[in-house]
Amino acid sequence: MADSFHGIRAHSLGGRYIIFCVGQDDEHIKEFIAWAGKNGIPLKQLIGQYKGAREKSFITKYEYFDRVCEWTVEEESVLLLDEPDFFGRRMATLVYGGHEAPAGEFTAVTAMEAMKEDSYTFDPLTETYYICK
Repeated sequence: MADSFHGIRAHSLGGRYIIFCVGQDDEHIKEFIAWAGKNGIPLKQLIGQYKGAREKSFITKYEYFDRVCEWTVEEESVLLLDEPDFFGRRMATLVYGGHEAPAGEFTAVTAMEAMKEDSYTFDPLTETYYICK
């Protein structure tokens, strides 16, 4: 799997990104990773929780959304991360069924704080938890 990302923080990544799942079947996930590699789509694997359910997820640049969206058709939503603002804050938007809903600021928190939430993202490379608030 291509892994060109070094973190999710504003100073690590400029531009817009998406966080998404392709289901939780290990074989399907392996197929997706292989497909992304063959098609030059950089990915970073994450671990998340959405509505209380733990799931394997990915982050990639927004410019690849049209190419990966076919893999997300059975998912309820994807999380769009906006470009960081002047202060380094990154706002998030939940995209689902052709609709968008503001999710708040995508921000790093402690593990303890993340575990109190219904939804969070964990970056195993940097051992950082993120929530939208």
